[in-house]
Amino acid sequence: MDNRVYLTGTLSCDPELKRVGKDKTALVRFTMSQTRHWKDRRSQEMKSQTTYWDVAAYGEIALNFHASIQCGDTVIVAGKLSQRECVHDGKKSVQVEILADHLGLELSDEAIPFDSEVSTQNNP
Repeated sequence: MDNRVYLTGTLSCDPELKRVGKDKTALVRFTMSQTRHWKDRRSQEMKSQTTYWDVAAYGEIALNFHASIQCGDTVIVAGKLSQRECVHDGKKSVQVEILADHLGLELSDEAIPFDSEVSTQNNP
């Protein structure tokens, strides 16, 4: 059974890039958040709940993502859920993260600045 996930959320901080292993493979790690809003039926108050996701990606996609995304951007992530055991302050825990194989900038709610001077130079 495949455990693929597809998420859209906001980058909580700038992605962290490092090199790992003998071959110095690029690894990018970041946290993204998703906030759900709803109106409480009893109190009629607006409520919200934020979920944070840890994401990692390797190789060329890691380099491209790190170079083009920054904190606050809305991103799309596709990948597999992964869990690993960790020890922090002597206590064992399980960390769940998404190993992404597709990353991108979500453009449905955002406008990317367009510089016509740059575009006309490349396309006379």
